[in-house]
Amino acid sequence: MTIESWLPVGCELPDGALCGRPLYGAEAWQIIATRGAGRALLVTQALHDKWAAAGLTRPGDLLRFQFGAQAFYEISWGLSRRLESLSDFASPSGRSEAFASALRETRSIDAASALQDAIYVETLGRLLPTCDAQASVTDDVVLGAWLTGGVLVSARSIGRLQRMLTWIDAVPLRDVARTAGIEIDEMTQNEQRGAASASTGSHANLSAGDATADVFRLFGRTGLESFFHEHVIDIVQNRARYQALGIEFPSPTILHGPPGCGKTFAFERLIEYLGWRVSHRSLDGGEPLHPRNHPEGVGDVRTGDQERAVGPRDR
Repeated sequence: MTIESWLPVGCELPDGALCGRPLYGAEAWQIIATRGAGRALLVTQALHDKWAAAGLTRPGDLLRFQFGAQAFYEISWGLSRRLESLSDFASPSGRSEAFASALRETRSIDAASALQDAIYVETLGRLLPTCDAQASVTDDVVLGAWLTGGVLVSARSIGRLQRMLTWIDAVPLRDVARTAGIEIDEMTQNEQRGAASASTGSHANLSAGDATADVFRLFGRTGLESFFHEHVIDIVQNRARYQALGIEFPSPTILHGPPGCGKTFAFERLIEYLGWRVSHRSLDGGEPLHPRNHPEGVGDVRTGDQERAVGPRDR
């Protein structure tokens, strides 16, 4: 979407920066490129006054100027400091501690405002909210989205973050979360899985048939194991967090393949781990396959020479 620029290209801002084209924006703010590969944040008088009244900005943090009949405030910086909207940014690949500190400091001043669409101004060490709504996305998800470049994943899900951010170990991820003021259990289930894999490089401590193990494993099927963790187990184990995002339960999943490839075994391990029930249905003349017809949990469906493990569905 094309953003209509508030200021003409080449216009000089109070701090000497020269305006370029707008990069991101909304009704009350714009982030624009400046000459020399920098960026500037422009905000309306009304939005600036809200930040100032909340104590998120101090006098002189942003400079006031007049353009025609309109009053604006601005702050600009080179690319050595991040200036971006949390609704549109790239994975940081560094300086995560600075963002985590900014999140903590912002919350120490403003405990209620929604931050999922805030503007991160690294030089101020603040996240500046852009809407009046109270927080609908929790801070652990805000931090997770920052770390992953926009994926709505909780910073408490250390194992899931490790799979996305393969260059960061579990301990630094925990440290970043704690810097942000987000409490992390000493060893979450997903972190146990990542730590065990990283420290031993083997699965010697767990049995493939051990459904009572603390961590779900599918030995020899690491891709499917990761899929179940990300799309089923994490949602089931963190219901309140996902419900806040509008996700009530895991989406139905179908595994398709020839008999004997491990579909049924994989789902049996999953339902044993979660404590779900299982039902078996045939598609040859049987009732239609639909979640409301199969409320028991996971269905193992067979038709002709094909097998399909269908689920998950929890209630």
